[in-house]
Amino acid sequence: MASDANARQDISHPMDVDKKSTDVPTDASNTTKSDPQSGNRAIEVLSTGFEVDYRPEFVITGHSSSISSLKFSPDGSKLASSGADKLVKVWDVDTGEIQCTLEGHKEGISDIAWSNDGRNIASASDDKDIIIWDVPHAVALRTLQGHTNFVFCVNYNPNSNMLVSGGFDETIRVWNPANGDTLHNITAHSDPVTAVNFDYTGELIISCAMDRLIRIWDTESGICLKTIIDDNNPISSYVEFSPNAKFILAAYLDHTIRLWNYETAHCVKSYKGHVNEKYCIPARFSTTRTGKRCVVSGSENKNVYIWDLQSRKQLQVLQGHTDTVLAIDVHPFKPIIASAGMKHDLSIRIWHDKPSEPQDRRDGSDAVTHTSMWTSNTIPTIDRV
Repeated sequence: MASDANARQDISHPMDVDKKSTDVPTDASNTTKSDPQSGNRAIEVLSTGFEVDYRPEFVITGHSSSISSLKFSPDGSKLASSGADKLVKVWDVDTGEIQCTLEGHKEGISDIAWSNDGRNIASASDDKDIIIWDVPHAVALRTLQGHTNFVFCVNYNPNSNMLVSGGFDETIRVWNPANGDTLHNITAHSDPVTAVNFDYTGELIISCAMDRLIRIWDTESGICLKTIIDDNNPISSYVEFSPNAKFILAAYLDHTIRLWNYETAHCVKSYKGHVNEKYCIPARFSTTRTGKRCVVSGSENKNVYIWDLQSRKQLQVLQGHTDTVLAIDVHPFKPIIASAGMKHDLSIRIWHDKPSEPQDRRDGSDAVTHTSMWTSNTIPTIDRV
């Protein structure tokens, strides 16, 4: 068991395998305000300094029920979305145009994952099945069956010769996606599994569940190597390894995202300010156009939050959604964020981090605040089925 020490010292960059951080943590605060305009839905993007300035590029609509997952393709050219409407949709990232719709599940879809070549998508559904899709031909290749309850999460290993899934049957299954064979069926947790991921080598699997445990597994043997428990005992709703596998980023249903040192099982950073007590909302590592390392998350208060990885400072709050931001993903190599809302929103918003001419203003402190105002009339909406 470990305590959340919120260490102020630098950590080695989770984004780099061998690089030590040179970032200097700071306690400088950031102010985010809302200024609705009459007759328009206003979006205000505030950032202290000019290190990050994400703005809405366009809005995509097409799903008819809550959007559950967003995933950029490995080459960054496509964005896949899934929802409670039982559909997977694939969009062009540059234009927002629909490329294909994948239909075949009998119940809503909770998660999707791309293969490393961008040709296949795996989708996990409440119908207890995982479907492997051929994206170029928009057809189902095979259905993986074995879970005895809702399949909630799914991911490929880096080579895409294995697939891991977790479900409400409290198990983790490791599959051969080429033939649908089950390689491991692990009785992993005592409550529904909420997230599963591989590390960059594919040798480790990480999982979390509503039993409040994070567990690391040996992929080859299926043996549990380590269990991480937070002192405050909140439910862990999402978890992933850092790109160098030295750290673990975990989202909890206590309005907190925690960064754990994998080796010591010690919490070294925590990120707060968003609202998350009900839904499983992922948190992702991201890099801005200036190279700043960040943590990004959706929120139940309809916003997207961006924190500085090192200082934990809230850098930006993206407003515009009209319901809980349940799905979020970051582009594999560009400063682009995709976010999506639940049933009262149903929009996918694409945000780009772009430099702009600052509008200086004083808010009572010495910091200059950069404000970008956008209304619903200034953002192109692409309505596609």
